[in-house]
Amino acid sequence: MENKIIYPFSNLSKIENLIISNKNLHSSWVEDSVGNHFYNISNASLTMGAANPEIINEITEQYKKLSTGLLIGQGHTSAMELANKLISIFPSFSQVFFSNDGTGCIEASLKIARQYYLQKGFINKKKFISFSGAYHGTSYGSFSLSNIGVKEIYGPTLEKCIEAPFPNTFKSELTSENEVRTKIKEMEEIIAREGADKIAAIIIEPIQSVSGVRVVPKEYLSELKKISKSNDILLIFDEVTTGIGRAGEWSVNNLHNIDVDIINFSKGLTAGYFPLGVTLVKSDIKDSLITMGFPHGSTLAGHPVGCAISQKVLTIIEESNLISNAVVYGKLIKKELENNLVNHPFFGQIRGEGLMIGVEFVNNQDDKNPPPQHFQRIFTEELYKKGMLTLFSNGILSLYPPLNVSSIDADFIIESIITSANSAIKNSNSN
Repeated sequence: MENKIIYPFSNLSKIENLIISNKNLHSSWVEDSVGNHFYNISNASLTMGAANPEIINEITEQYKKLSTGLLIGQGHTSAMELANKLISIFPSFSQVFFSNDGTGCIEASLKIARQYYLQKGFINKKKFISFSGAYHGTSYGSFSLSNIGVKEIYGPTLEKCIEAPFPNTFKSELTSENEVRTKIKEMEEIIAREGADKIAAIIIEPIQSVSGVRVVPKEYLSELKKISKSNDILLIFDEVTTGIGRAGEWSVNNLHNIDVDIINFSKGLTAGYFPLGVTLVKSDIKDSLITMGFPHGSTLAGHPVGCAISQKVLTIIEESNLISNAVVYGKLIKKELENNLVNHPFFGQIRGEGLMIGVEFVNNQDDKNPPPQHFQRIFTEELYKKGMLTLFSNGILSLYPPLNVSSIDADFIIESIITSANSAIKNSNSN
């Protein structure tokens, strides 16, 4: 079949090598168009694996009850029930705004922040601060706050967006404590230079996903909250990837008790079965939106089927203790990989929270640059042969096992990575 698709963020010349067939196997296993089987842990959305019978049944039943619906000038019980469920899980927030996806909820966050200050009379608070290596989405506003080296392709983006340095404790020459202290000082200098009276919000991924599962230290997040509060700047957490159990808690905000002003969820919200995003806000922010309305949204945001799926996902997580499962197997996978890769010549670091895990390979521990290209190429090929569908880029292997990962699957992940890494070294040396 001739392929007429333009794929996002992909090298189009390589797409033909991997087309997933319309055939679910079990758990997180998929089959490609020529019959190869892969354990798919390449995306954080896939928290429940494929063809989960409870979710499939919920989809079918919701389509029979209310197949579509709007939240513009009206509403429906599926969205109301989900909103109440989310607030019961995250009681420090008071209201929920629905979007179509992660990009949508980040875009909403930016507009909420600006409207909040405009309605308080602070008309100059329009700037946003994000971080180096950040990825917040593909819309004009969210993309303007993403700093992964691609927005420059499109020319000028949104004005008044400021890039702050990321506290990278792995690649810093300083101790972790001093790296945090230095980066906090630099944030204070940025705020002083730009003017706190001109900054609306700081937005941060507590664990950067696209840049290779880079974990922001808890101490940095705590200090960032203090700085934002003392300067009357909103703190927004982009937990599109980390939220809803992925990082071993309902959110990293909960995990570290940061108490942010605005928080966003998407990927794990429906376990990849339907596009949906949500933005949760504090009561004082909600009041500013309700008073004059919020002139933003999309036609099918908060779709009843998506909301029903999300309710079922949240119920499964609670009833099956999947957050605990994420903690247990996250620790197991990281421990076993580190124990078996610590003497690998290109091993750098294993990091992450819960079942959001990054394995970084480096040329050497002194410069910590990516390993040789031939190693990266062979390692990728070996993982593919093993049946692992993962993300490996710039020397970093990103792993997103489902929250319901089993011991058998965990063993497969561990064994596949160790064997592939060792084989890549052996074959690299023989070439």
